[in-house]
Amino acid sequence: MSEHFVSATPASAAATVTTTATVANGLTRRGFLATAAIGATGLAAAFAGCAPSNTGSATSGSGDATATGARSEGPVNVEEDLAAGITVEETIDADVVVIGGGASGCMAASLAAENGAKVILVEKSNTLGGCFNLSFSATTWGYPYAPEGQGKFELNPFIKDWVANSHWRCDPSVIRQLLVNSGEAYGWVADHGFELMFLSFFGSDMLMLPDYALRPTTWRKIVDDVVVAKGGGQLLTETTAKKLLTDASGAICGVIAESDGKGVQINCKAVSISTGGYAGNPEMVLEASGFGGVNGSLPQNIGEGLKMAWAVGATKPINFGGLMLHQTLAKATNDLVPILEPFPAKYPMISTYLPMTLDVGASGVRFRDESQILDPVAAANSSAFQGAFHYKVFSKKILDTLQSEGLVGIGQMTKPGLPPEFQPEYAPETPWTDVYEVFDKMVELGFGYKGDTVEELAKNAGMDVDIFTQTFASYESFCATGDDLQFAKDAQFLLPYGNQGPYYIVVAEINNLGTWGGLLTNLNYQVLDDNRLVVKGLYATGSEAGTNLYNDTYVGSGIGLCNTVTSGYLCGKAMAAFVK
Repeated sequence: MSEHFVSATPASAAATVTTTATVANGLTRRGFLATAAIGATGLAAAFAGCAPSNTGSATSGSGDATATGARSEGPVNVEEDLAAGITVEETIDADVVVIGGGASGCMAASLAAENGAKVILVEKSNTLGGCFNLSFSATTWGYPYAPEGQGKFELNPFIKDWVANSHWRCDPSVIRQLLVNSGEAYGWVADHGFELMFLSFFGSDMLMLPDYALRPTTWRKIVDDVVVAKGGGQLLTETTAKKLLTDASGAICGVIAESDGKGVQINCKAVSISTGGYAGNPEMVLEASGFGGVNGSLPQNIGEGLKMAWAVGATKPINFGGLMLHQTLAKATNDLVPILEPFPAKYPMISTYLPMTLDVGASGVRFRDESQILDPVAAANSSAFQGAFHYKVFSKKILDTLQSEGLVGIGQMTKPGLPPEFQPEYAPETPWTDVYEVFDKMVELGFGYKGDTVEELAKNAGMDVDIFTQTFASYESFCATGDDLQFAKDAQFLLPYGNQGPYYIVVAEINNLGTWGGLLTNLNYQVLDDNRLVVKGLYATGSEAGTNLYNDTYVGSGIGLCNTVTSGYLCGKAMAAFVK
């Protein structure tokens, strides 16, 4: 996404900051649920003439060159009937149904309504905005409210790097379309009530989102105004879509949803799957990717949208299982924050972002150049490759220096790039007062380990003692010579540990900001089947439509939010054109 709590801008990075004026557009707050019952029917009638089919009806708009289109034989059960046992008590007619009220769903619904479609937006919770509400910034190109002379970075090098980082298993035409329309899409967002801050750094342009608390209500105002009041549609909150309906030709003809035990059938010509992926379904994540770490996404995102789409013939791409691994977290943080002052409570968290300390896995084997922690995506993926957690090692010499001189004493001259949500107020030269007491409390709570010797530390942490002691000795020799013969870490990050205890381990985990992909789409955000033909009337936005953008790993800062808003913007227009 950027990314929930994307890493803070380093102090050395020059950034241009401009506040975008908010255009009110006469928005008014309306009721949270607009309903208009048209009729009622039984479940048998709901399925009459809507038999599932796997056949498509048109060719892909993005061509057949990309390798992401072949079907993956994944373990997820798509035969499950999510609508089993539901009796339809109400029938509603519409042109378009958008399943999921995150940012991409709100955009798809709003743009479809703005372009003449009658839209029903279905959201299982009572809050709109989804993961957008937890995120920090979005990459954009061509933002209309950027300062004069800014807002259009060099696209071609950016796209070439993107494609190479995805190992060429993506669709450059989809990437280009996304970027060139992102500024216009975010301009629409700004025009409809969001105040955004323009940032230009690191060769691209980003928009910082407004205060977290303002986002859900702003999305609600947009939907109430554009979809309901002006478009004649409805917003159904606390309503969960359960099944897609198709006619005899295989085209989408409706949705079965459920709210408070009551079944609702919505007849329509087009449906967008905008359900936010499956990061809240740990079993599905583990089966698809092997990742067992922290879910930083919303718990309600459990993969129902993907299962519904697969059940009517959508293909499961070969890169299914992609994740947005983007942050390193200290397990101790949540338990320390309520009992300590803000800065000491974050000692373990800050510790996990130091490039000069040793990183080992559960067995005691060093697994990377620790300076990879300076890049949040590299840090997360290199750690997740060896397991759901890793250990950061500290010695008496290092902790003594932190306690007396702060971070500058060990060569960390700027504040590490923690996610903004976790960044306390302090300076690099601020002494780490009571650091031993904090680390001891961490150990007491079960989120770290302590030993008076290297061997005792290994034993207490459950590592192989021989492996860890050899790892530690080798690393100390690299520090002594300034030459990392294992991972070639720069000499400036080789910090000697000394030979005195106590020694400590901080347990670090990797945060998955969400899942990526699951449906293959074309340039119009139409969902494709195994033969790369469209499932007529089926669309997807947001994370579900990310298959063409990346391989199995999300590698772009701010692209998640770029995709969230822009895919909904483009998909909404496409659906409105389709149903006319």
